[in-house]
Amino acid sequence: SVYGTSILQYVIDKKMQLAMQLILTTEMQIKHIGNQVGYDNPSKFSATFKKKYGRLPSDFSTDSAVN
Repeated sequence: SVYGTSILQYVIDKKMQLAMQLILTTEMQIKHIGNQVGYDNPSKFSATFKKKYGRLPSDFSTDSAVN
């Protein structure tokens, strides 16, 4: 554990931080951002993102199309 966080949780947090950055600074579709950060399943990506930030990725995106 690194400062009270497991290595797995640390990696997930870094992936979600990158995803947030991509959502806010690019016009990539949510499913492509999920793929970029290692999620093949858009639903799993959205669920993990919501668990971290309390909102869905589409809530932050200017292009709210999930497909």
